[in-house]
Amino acid sequence: MQRLNVFSNALTPVALILLFLCYWPTYIVPGLPVDALQKAHYVMVALFAVAICWLNGARLVMPKLAVLYLLPLLVYLLVFPQILAVTTFFHIGLILKVFTFSLFIVAVYSVLRKSFNVNNTPSLTRLFYLVLLLQLMFVALQLVFGDTTWLGWWNHKEVVTAWGKRAPGTFDWVYSTCYFLTFFIPMLLLNSVRSRYKFLNAILLGAVLIVVLLSQSKTGYLATVLVFAYLLLFMWCSGAKASGRVALLYLLMAVFLLLVLIYSGIELEYISNFIELISSGSTDGSTYTRLHQTKLAVGEGLAYWYQGSPDVLRGVVIENAYLDYLFRYGIWGLMQYLVFIGLLVLISGVVAYKAVQQANAALIPNQTALIALCCHISMVALSIYSLSAATADAYKSSMWTCFVFTLTIFVYHYSLKPTQALTERSANSQIAGT
Repeated sequence: MQRLNVFSNALTPVALILLFLCYWPTYIVPGLPVDALQKAHYVMVALFAVAICWLNGARLVMPKLAVLYLLPLLVYLLVFPQILAVTTFFHIGLILKVFTFSLFIVAVYSVLRKSFNVNNTPSLTRLFYLVLLLQLMFVALQLVFGDTTWLGWWNHKEVVTAWGKRAPGTFDWVYSTCYFLTFFIPMLLLNSVRSRYKFLNAILLGAVLIVVLLSQSKTGYLATVLVFAYLLLFMWCSGAKASGRVALLYLLMAVFLLLVLIYSGIELEYISNFIELISSGSTDGSTYTRLHQTKLAVGEGLAYWYQGSPDVLRGVVIENAYLDYLFRYGIWGLMQYLVFIGLLVLISGVVAYKAVQQANAALIPNQTALIALCCHISMVALSIYSLSAATADAYKSSMWTCFVFTLTIFVYHYSLKPTQALTERSANSQIAGT
């Protein structure tokens, strides 16, 4: 029996899921605790994705690589029996969160598998442009109107601070928004040198860089610089076309940012203040807090290496994902997170490398390789942003990571040609040349 599909356009179901994930007004209900609304968002996004999957007539399929998101369960099996006497709903919530992520991955993968293939995967870039434009528009509204009630439906963090305006977008934390925007950098960068709409892509890329600059996030600055450097290195190693033009564009972007800093009047006192404090052997408040958290996490994590620190239940926050897992679950948690991040970067890197190779051989469209490259760069950025926050677990950014991971798996299974096809094409080229 054929399943009902209410969507006539392949992009519609994926668009609905992404728009719900990124732009649902989480805080529209007044009076409820922020934590409760954020936790509700996790569940709502996963269930919404399942509903879209059903309306799309897709059969739920769990990709094998999705077991990567079940790794925390192994840590819980090791740690929770040792703290059974103090187990609370907090621990039950952690288990439910793992299954929420897994359910979302299964639903998104099933929708992608139903709607896309090697021929129409490039059309996803149109959706990504829409998602990006909406985020940039929201950031612009925050910068213009500041802290207003209606914008607070999407974000509960302050826009106007003692150091000027820092627009957190719809992801609440500025570093989460910077991480989210990193996904689009390869798409904008490469389309700025080889698409029909070079100027438009260059403008959007400049807007993304300005948002990162205004974020006042030191991790955002570091991650963006490292991502640009890594992207150029990856393109050169994989033999991607237009590497030389991209290098030239890097130079032009540096000049652009310098002109923006000189003539725009953007307040950068917080940067000079940070440099001055570091030079004098001191630290600013944010750095001091993180140094204190590092000492606490390392001390407690090693002291309770087999079960994690008991201070977890007292609401202690560690703004470093690697150390947070050490603090919460001891050495088992740190090992699990390192494996998790390492595999995300490795898997996405292999897929991106294969996609670039096949695009060079004209086996797949360039935009498909670009999507794979966006996914890989996003995972590389995740490993950096994890130094200052639990980005892979945080509100919205965690579900966005699930989507990027799912997209990577989908591209590998359904948007690349079999290796045999690449080999045969290479052999035919050699025969034709003899």
